[in-house]
Amino acid sequence: MKDKTKNLEKAFSYVRSFYNEIAQMLSDVMELMSKKGWESPGGGITDGLSYALDNPDHWMCFYIYKNFINKKVSSNIKGILIYFNEYMNEFPISVVCGKLNQPRDAFNKWGLYWLVYYNKNKLEDLTGEAVSLTAVHKGESFTGDIFAIPLSEILTPEDVKDKIVKKLLAI
Repeated sequence: MKDKTKNLEKAFSYVRSFYNEIAQMLSDVMELMSKKGWESPGGGITDGLSYALDNPDHWMCFYIYKNFINKKVSSNIKGILIYFNEYMNEFPISVVCGKLNQPRDAFNKWGLYWLVYYNKNKLEDLTGEAVSLTAVHKGESFTGDIFAIPLSEILTPEDVKDKIVKKLLAI
């Protein structure tokens, strides 16, 4: 029992540490995007969590997201999704970033998510190369450019800047 207790303590300590690292990475992304005029319209960073006893699979988040708009660029929205659960998302734990071709006055916080959700097979390689995608969800059409990289490749603040923000700003 003593080993089990220590293992549980280590597991929860690791998860807490992991979430803190993700929070720092997302804060760095937000700061760098802000310096280039891209602001987050606010709101949370996750959805779909459960407080129900009969739904333990949703007690922890499977992804986080943040969208960005630029008041000088009215024709698109940019965003970042960080997927944690390979089983639920069908591709490795990864960072997915993209540009949604949608006017900011028609902002849909789920637009980038729908592009990914309906095109998972096109992101399997996670090469970091941008691909143009289209998706239709409940009659609403979404188009944009997405790139994805394994989360394990983001190790330093320089990686956040070079592998995420610079690429996101460039598409």
